[in-house]
Amino acid sequence: MADKYGIPPGGNNGAWGVKYWKGNQYVLPWRELLASIALGGWPREHWGMAAAVAAAESSRKPFIYNTYKKGHFGLFQISRSAHPQYFNENVDGGMRWLAPWYNASMGYQIFKSQGWGAWEGKTNGAYLAYYPQAMTAAADLGKLTGLHGGDEKGYWQSLISKKTHAHLINALDGAAGLADLANSTVGGAVADGAAAAGQGVVDSGTAVAQAVGDSFGWMTDAWELLTTPAIWMRAAYGITGVALVAGGLFLIVRSTPGGKVAGTAVKSVRTAVTRPVKTVKTTVRSGP
Repeated sequence: MADKYGIPPGGNNGAWGVKYWKGNQYVLPWRELLASIALGGWPREHWGMAAAVAAAESSRKPFIYNTYKKGHFGLFQISRSAHPQYFNENVDGGMRWLAPWYNASMGYQIFKSQGWGAWEGKTNGAYLAYYPQAMTAAADLGKLTGLHGGDEKGYWQSLISKKTHAHLINALDGAAGLADLANSTVGGAVADGAAAAGQGVVDSGTAVAQAVGDSFGWMTDAWELLTTPAIWMRAAYGITGVALVAGGLFLIVRSTPGGKVAGTAVKSVRTAVTRPVKTVKTTVRSGP
């Protein structure tokens, strides 16, 4: 009897195909893909390449899987036959692969042991079609990373949209009870999305907002910079530093012999200039 993915016991050695969990072909925005990769533990220098490889493997569709052998799942197409530890039915129903940040974490663990050779999307050059966009997205995330008082994880989590959370909740419903996930990391990660969905925040307007965000994302970045306390603190430190240096130089110049001589010379010149003026004035006043 086939399992919930439609794969027979022992794996599928015959014809296989590509499927989407619950038919969901949602595409993860580039910015959220990069945030998920960062949350998954990937070092910053690998963000761009990891995003390009994930895009080549899954077209940025987190709920994609295939039925080859025992299946390959999610953004990084994690092999269930090679890495069964990530599909333990006793841990969140074996469905953690659906969460982009968990899938990225699985991918990073595989990368640490196998390198880029673990992904056909890298070895066959398919990643090159996505590389420019991936590197741009990685650079954009990098610009705003390190400005949040050490809470970069919190910042990356904030980039995962309510729309993505809502899709994840829908994907988990029926696959594993949300009640069973309530105290798990997955449950906590999607809690905000559940609240938003319950309040009707996630609606048809999200698509419009997403489109606007893609077109005017630079405005968000600018606002992020302007409203980041660390930026203003650094500016204040810089201005204060310049003022202190200028004041110090002034005091040093005044306290040195050269400075005192220069001051005396200035006073002498001022006296020499003003005295004749007074004499002229007196002569004029006492004339006929």
